[in-house]
Amino acid sequence: MDFCCDGCKHVYHFIQSCDLGAYYRLKEKSKRVEEQKAREFFEDFDHPDLKKKYLKKLENYFELRVFVEGIHCSACIWILEKLPELVENCYSAKLNMSDNCLRMLVSEEVKISDILFYIQNFGYKAQALKTDEKTEEKLKHLRKSYLIKLGITAALTGNIMLMTTSVYGGAIDNFKDQFHWISFFLSLGIVFYSANDFYKNSIRAFKQKSFSVDYSLSIAIVLGFLISTYNLVTDGEYIYYDSIASLCFLILASRYFLSYSKWQNQLNPESGHPLLPRLVFSKNSEAQWVKTVPEKLEVNSIIKIEEGQRLPADGKLLSSKAYLDESILTGESESIEKNKDQEVWAGTLNLGNTFEYIASSNSENSKIFNILKESKINSSDSYVETAQSYAKVLSIVSHLMAAVALVYGGVFMNNWHWGFGIALAILIISCPCAFAIATPLSLQRANQKLKKLGVLARNIEAIEKLTNVKNIFFDKTGTLTEDSFSISSFEWNQNYDEKEILSLASQMESISGHPIAKAIRLQCISSLKQAPVLKEMKILEIPGLGVCAKYLGDNYEIKRNTEVKETNTVSLYKNKEILASWTFSNQIKNQSHLLIEELNANYKVHILSGDHKKEVIRVANALKINGSSFAQQKPEDKESVIGRHNNTLMIGDGVNDTLALKKADVAIATQGSIELAFRSSHFYLKSTDIESVPKILGLAKALKKNIDSNYLFSICFNIIGITLAFGGYITPLAAAILMPISSLILSLKSFYKVQIPQTAREGIWKS
Repeated sequence: MDFCCDGCKHVYHFIQSCDLGAYYRLKEKSKRVEEQKAREFFEDFDHPDLKKKYLKKLENYFELRVFVEGIHCSACIWILEKLPELVENCYSAKLNMSDNCLRMLVSEEVKISDILFYIQNFGYKAQALKTDEKTEEKLKHLRKSYLIKLGITAALTGNIMLMTTSVYGGAIDNFKDQFHWISFFLSLGIVFYSANDFYKNSIRAFKQKSFSVDYSLSIAIVLGFLISTYNLVTDGEYIYYDSIASLCFLILASRYFLSYSKWQNQLNPESGHPLLPRLVFSKNSEAQWVKTVPEKLEVNSIIKIEEGQRLPADGKLLSSKAYLDESILTGESESIEKNKDQEVWAGTLNLGNTFEYIASSNSENSKIFNILKESKINSSDSYVETAQSYAKVLSIVSHLMAAVALVYGGVFMNNWHWGFGIALAILIISCPCAFAIATPLSLQRANQKLKKLGVLARNIEAIEKLTNVKNIFFDKTGTLTEDSFSISSFEWNQNYDEKEILSLASQMESISGHPIAKAIRLQCISSLKQAPVLKEMKILEIPGLGVCAKYLGDNYEIKRNTEVKETNTVSLYKNKEILASWTFSNQIKNQSHLLIEELNANYKVHILSGDHKKEVIRVANALKINGSSFAQQKPEDKESVIGRHNNTLMIGDGVNDTLALKKADVAIATQGSIELAFRSSHFYLKSTDIESVPKILGLAKALKKNIDSNYLFSICFNIIGITLAFGGYITPLAAAILMPISSLILSLKSFYKVQIPQTAREGIWKS
C-alpha cells in the first residue's frame, strides 16, 4: 500500500494492529499527522487530583469531553467513535462536528491517558476539556424554565386561536359569548405568566433610565387585554385575546432560539492552562517529593522542575544553575542561563537538567498571569447597540402616534373604542422586535458560518470591526512561517575537509534531542549521502548551550554564535576556531504567499515579530509585504506598535502576542490553548492554517450588508404600517399578524443572506 507520508504509514500499522482496518474503506484521503507521542506524556491525567477536573458526574456514569483537531471526513468520526472497543471502562463515544468535541460516557476507573493516547496515535490532536458544572447546571435550569414557559404559552395560544376560529367561523349568541369567556380565562395565563418577563425588563430599564424594546410589548399586551375585557363585559365588538397571545408566543419563541445560541457560547471549551504543568513535584511536610496540581502550591513551596517542563510559579533558584526559555515574556526563543538565588518566572520552560527552586508566589499571582489579566479583552456589542438605538427612536415615534390616535379618537371623534383600537394597532405593528431579533440572528448565523471555517468566536459582535480594518499585523513564527527550524545557509572553513566537518558535527549532535541538533544532523547525513564515520570521542551535552567533545587532544563545541547578532547562527568550533556555521530560519508556509498577495490589494499588511531583523526582512521580502516589518519586538513593544495605528487586526500566537492582541481592534489567535486564546482574542483558528482569514473578512462584509438592509426594510415597513394603522386600515388583529410576518421575513433573510464568499478574492472585494 502507498502512503503520502511516514506518519500515515505508522498510523496505518497501528490501526491494523487494533483490528480497525475498516477505517480505510471509509477514508479516501489521509492527512499528514504529527509525530506520535509516548504514552507517558498522558499519564498525568490519571492522577486523582487532576482526573476529577475532567470527569463530570452523571446519574450512572461520568462524562469526559475531548476537543479533537484534524477531523474532516466520515472515517474520522467512525474511528473516534470506536474508542469504547479499545479502552476499558469507556462505554460510548459520540463526536459533535459543530464543536469538534468528543463526548464519552466512562466509569470513574477509566484511564484518561489511554483515551488520549489512542486519539493521538490515530493521527489527531487531542485536548481533554475541564468541566464547569456550576455554569452547566445554571444554563440547564435556565433552558428548562424557558422551555416550560414556551410550552405553556404555545398551549394557551393554540386554544385561544381555536376559540377565535370558531367565532370567525360563525358562532353566535351563547356559543360566541362562551368562546370569548374561555379565551378570557386562557389569556390570564398569557398576561400574568407568559408575559411577566416583558414587564420585569421594562421596569428594570425604567429604573435604570434606559431603553427596552419590551416597553412596546408590555403596553400592547396590557392595553389589548384591558380593552378586550372591557368589551367582553360590555358586549362590545373589539376582542383581541388572539392577537396578544400570538404576539407573546412569537416573541418568546424567537428569543428562545437567540438565547440558546448565547448559552452555548458561555460554555467555551477549557483544556487546562497552557502555561502550567499538569502536575509538579513539590516537597510535603515530611520532606518527601509528591506530585500535586499547581493550584495547591503555596508561597515557599519547594518545587522540582524536570527537563521540558514549565514552571508553575515565580520564585528563586535553589540549584546552582538552570537554563530557561523565556520566550513567552521576551519573544526570543533562546536559552537563558540562571544562577542560584536568581529569580525565575512562571510559564518559562526548562531547557536543561532537573532543578529545584522555592516559590515566591502562587500561580495566580505570578508575573505571566498578571500579563494575561491585563490582556483580557472587553466585550463589544456595537451591532446590538446600534439596533437598540434604532428601536428606541421607533418606539418613541410609535408611542407618540398611538397617543395622538387615542386623543384624536376619544376627544375629537368622541369614539374612545376607535381610538383605543387604532392606538393598539400602532403599538403592535411598530413593535421594534424586527431590530431586536434580526440583528442577533444575523450574528448567530455568522457564528455558525465561522465554525464551518474552523473559527471559534469568543465575541461574535467584534466581527463588525473587521469591516473597518485597514492595517493587518501578522506575527511571524507559527503564523506566517512554520514553528520548526530549517537551515537557510551552511558555510565551512575552506582550510578543512567538508566531509570531515559534516561527519564530526553529525556524531556530536547525535546525543541531543534539541530541534536545532536534529536539523544539523539531518543536513550532515544528507550532504554526506551516507552514514558518518564514527570516531572515538567523548561527547557531552551542556543543557541550553550546546554540545562539546574532545578528540585527538582538541576541544570541539557546537553552540550558538553570539558574534552574529542579526541571525540565528550555530557554529562548530575547534579550539575556539570556527570550522563551520549553520544559519537557521523558519520555513514560510505554502498558503502564506497567496494570502499576503490577496490582502496586499486592500490592506496595509505588516509583520510584528520578536525574531532577528535579518530573518524578519527575509520573510517580508519573500512574501512581498506592502507594509512595515517590525523585528526584535518584546510584548510591550508589540503593544506600542499596534497603539500607533488605527483600524487594526492582529493575527498571532503565543503569550508574547497577548498584549498586542488585546490592543488591536480585532484579534485572531492562530494556535495554542483555546482557553488562552479566548483570554486575549476575539477569534480562534482551530488549525494553524491562516488561509481562511480573507473569507472571515468577506463574511464580515456580508454580515454588515445584510444588517444594513434589515434596517432599511424595517424602517420602510414601520413607516407604512404606522401610516395605515393611523388611518384605520389595519386592525389590531391584522397588526398582530403582520408584525410577526415582518419579523419572519427578516429572520429568513438574516439566515440565508449571511454567507461565506465562494472565493477569498470575492470575500475581500465584494461589497
